[in-house]
Amino acid sequence: MSEPETCRAMLLSLGGSPEPVIYSLNQQQPAYVLFFVSTETAPQIQDVIRALTYRYADSDRLVTPDAEDLGVCYRVLREQLPAKLAQWGVSEETLVVDYTGGTKTMSAALVLATLRRAHRYSYVGGVARDKGGVGVVIGGRERMLRVHNPWREWAEEERQRLRLYWDTARYEIAWRELERLQGHLEPQEQEVMRALASAAAAYCDWDNFRHRDALPKLGQALRFLKPYAQGAGRAALRQGVQEMEANLAFLQQLTRSESRDEAYIADLIANADRRAQREGKYEDAVARLYSALERAARFRLRQHYGIHTEDVSPEQLPEALRAEYAQRYRDPRDGKLKVPLMAAYRLLAALGDPLGQAFMARQDEVVKLLGLRNQSPLGHGEDPVGEGGYRRFRALLMELLGLEEAALPRFAALWA
Repeated sequence: MSEPETCRAMLLSLGGSPEPVIYSLNQQQPAYVLFFVSTETAPQIQDVIRALTYRYADSDRLVTPDAEDLGVCYRVLREQLPAKLAQWGVSEETLVVDYTGGTKTMSAALVLATLRRAHRYSYVGGVARDKGGVGVVIGGRERMLRVHNPWREWAEEERQRLRLYWDTARYEIAWRELERLQGHLEPQEQEVMRALASAAAAYCDWDNFRHRDALPKLGQALRFLKPYAQGAGRAALRQGVQEMEANLAFLQQLTRSESRDEAYIADLIANADRRAQREGKYEDAVARLYSALERAARFRLRQHYGIHTEDVSPEQLPEALRAEYAQRYRDPRDGKLKVPLMAAYRLLAALGDPLGQAFMARQDEVVKLLGLRNQSPLGHGEDPVGEGGYRRFRALLMELLGLEEAALPRFAALWA
């Protein structure tokens, strides 16, 4: 990352010999200077200011009561630094941190407190030192060292944590972490992270059924990632992009009115799988399977027979069911005839529909599985469904609907 021509603000630890700090300031000439000092070294600030060869806008200080206590030094910086910078309208992202002066403890605290947000560090070394080369830098022999944030060296740990968030369907956390990490990387890497953040935001929306919000975000991510993957020569990256392209195609189908019904059911089951397999939330998973079972009947009745389950006309019902349904399912509040799940499948069977007939042939099994949900904490009871109940419910649903595993959308893996 190239250094900017001007330095807007600097945070420097001060103590011991002030010459390296003076050298650093005169070399980088920040408009705003914030000293990190102890009560003992605070008087040195005036010596430094008098020795500056340029005009600065303002200066201030952070004072640690104990220069040898890492926790105290760190706490002073984390609690007071944001407010001090805010008074100048600058942020940690625009800050150069110089850890040359002060005690070793102060220098360590300075780096630790700014590691996640600051981009650049500096340190004044030298080509000659006193005490046989092991003492302080000899005046006039200083050397300015500019150091990139060591955060990038720790990026693999961050990536592992991101993969964990992604693999456990915590897409919102992954999205926010990807956005935060952008500032600590090289410009090209920032673009990759920005695209991945857009993808994570898309999957977050999708996982929460905000399909139309997810569509442009995933498309935006792929506009960068697809050509990037072609030139990067990494098999895992190309595989991830191919998975995202398949996801985008499914999402487009999911947001088209003419193909939405079948895709929506498949999406509900895939969503249930994420709740069960990635989060171990079997109650939530079964609730989604129940919704898929209910919607399958609703969609089938509307698509093939023009019957809307929330407002059924008696003339649409087979004569054998007409009187019973009119008596049992008419809503007294608005007078509409509304057909619930079991009645909807019974109606399909009476109409000669294969889905309704398959359902009624296994009615006893279905009723038992629905009972598991009704007796769960998310239903009307206190008995958890558990993994076994979820698997039985899912297997029956896939069989009834004639769905293959390949029809279910699987979110792309994170390869970063």
